[in-house]
Amino acid sequence: MRTQRLRGDKTTAMIAGAAAVVLVAVAAWFGVGVSSANPKLADVGAWLWTSARGKLVHVNGLSGEVDGYLDHKTGAELRVVQDDGHVLLVDDATGFVSRIEPGQLSVAQTRDFGAAGLQIALSGAGAYAVDPAAGRVQQIDPVTLDSVGAPITLPAPLGAARVDGGGRLWVPVTARGEVVPVRDGVAADPLKVGEPGEELSVTIAGGLPVVVNSRAATATIIGEDGGVGEITLPKGVAQAGRGGALTPAAAEGSLVPILAPGDAGLLVLIDTGSNSVLSTKFAVRDPARLGVPQVLGSKVYVPDRGSGSLIVWDSAAGGRPTTLRVAERPGPVDVFVKDGLLWANDENGDKAVVIDPEGRKHDIDKDDSDVPGPTSTPKPKPTPRPDPTHSDP
Repeated sequence: MRTQRLRGDKTTAMIAGAAAVVLVAVAAWFGVGVSSANPKLADVGAWLWTSARGKLVHVNGLSGEVDGYLDHKTGAELRVVQDDGHVLLVDDATGFVSRIEPGQLSVAQTRDFGAAGLQIALSGAGAYAVDPAAGRVQQIDPVTLDSVGAPITLPAPLGAARVDGGGRLWVPVTARGEVVPVRDGVAADPLKVGEPGEELSVTIAGGLPVVVNSRAATATIIGEDGGVGEITLPKGVAQAGRGGALTPAAAEGSLVPILAPGDAGLLVLIDTGSNSVLSTKFAVRDPARLGVPQVLGSKVYVPDRGSGSLIVWDSAAGGRPTTLRVAERPGPVDVFVKDGLLWANDENGDKAVVIDPEGRKHDIDKDDSDVPGPTSTPKPKPTPRPDPTHSDP
């Protein structure tokens, strides 16, 4: 990316000065500088967060190189929600949400939802804000962050909600042992998948919802026509402990990994197309330190915060799991699949990796500053509000 040269005439200088004022105003929440009026970010890429530096970087998935970044140095822990060009930053402690405009390396919209632990379920043009503690589900516009229609109230607490390939939101209602489908902001008839109080998790596999009931050790597959099928899981899944088994938000194909941490350390891989079930156990000192598993191709990747690494198991080859280091020290590793690539990000440090379906990887240095990004970082001024509001910078 090349910095655009400004002609020395007076008119151009005035235009450039006005543009600089606008960019400084937009940077009220983030500190953003621009070395190109329209920075070109890779189409195949992802945004990665670094809490220690208060930095959000965009990485080219094919090269592993940083090609743009923003700063946010308020000390808040942010979670990145990204899908189909939409990039949202969620402050889990406050429910404050910001939308990034990738083409301008800027924050376009912000909204304070006023709910700690807020979930943002995003898929294509559909988006929902879910307050699990209050049992509140609100459809939102992913561009403006405005509410769309009236909110839905369900018995709290709610599990992690997911949007399927058809735009339906699936909300686990633990108190009733049900999942509730929501289309266009309207709740439909619930689907019984367990008994009241049983832990439920939803994964969207190949566009279809799969509901895992940990205590009953079952996986319910919901078809496009509403029909259901059930897969019986190994009994060790029921030993997952408090919170139930861990499953990813989505899987690009028919394979769904299920991890029962606790004392079991059991990894189960189901194929929703053939109903087959494979499993293995991890020989780790403390299985409770393992995180949400992800699958790419035939390989399952499980983050281990005890070592800051990934445990990798090739379900096609079998054999013992191997270890792939990500972070320089123990700590959480955020793992997700996007654009047919697996991303593993050390949120506390500058390291990350991106892996293709064949297992080839690129090491990522998130501290690369020789790219479009900020030269100075004014701190955002928090404006707590009693009710959810929307503001444009």
